[in-house]
Amino acid sequence: MQNQITLGDILNEYGGSFISRNRVSGQGKGLLHLLPACRTAALGNHFEKCDKCSYTGKSYNSCRNRHCPSCQQKDKLKWLGKRMKELLPVGYYHLVFTIPHGLNPLCLANKKAMYGLLFKAASQTLVELSKDTKHLGADTGLITVLHTWGQNMMEHPTFIVLCQPVGWASTGSTGYTQLKKMIFSFTTKCCRESSVGSSLIC
Repeated sequence: MQNQITLGDILNEYGGSFISRNRVSGQGKGLLHLLPACRTAALGNHFEKCDKCSYTGKSYNSCRNRHCPSCQQKDKLKWLGKRMKELLPVGYYHLVFTIPHGLNPLCLANKKAMYGLLFKAASQTLVELSKDTKHLGADTGLITVLHTWGQNMMEHPTFIVLCQPVGWASTGSTGYTQLKKMIFSFTTKCCRESSVGSSLIC
């Protein structure tokens, strides 16, 4: 059986050439060196002893970085377990809010302002349209996750939203809002927020 290729293997093989060919920040360089060192002799080791048989084994230390897939696997499964318990016995919508690629450099230079703007525009779009009696007519709930990078490892700010088509005090239909109206509302809010918050963007 072929050994599974890890992120550390990839960074060990190509991390150096990637840094030399691209403009990588100091923080980024540190991360590219830290992740492949996770659970290797480079970060030291500790010994673990079994309480029953007294067997002692050596384990390499973890980097415990939030970007490390190995270190975050346990926390990810724990988080997913909690979210699964919160789900209602209804169907859910998987919604994606993003922006034109031409605005990616602006997001990179003004992360706090731009991500806050996008989150506010996306959440307000869903909440306001859900309350509209022409559509859902209720207060609904949603889970939003920010993705900052695409599969090609390029900047691609995207908000992934999990939203249920039901809510409190529903007086309208159980169907969700029209796609065109949702797009128009989100775009309008982005433009409005960028105008109001322009002083925050350098």
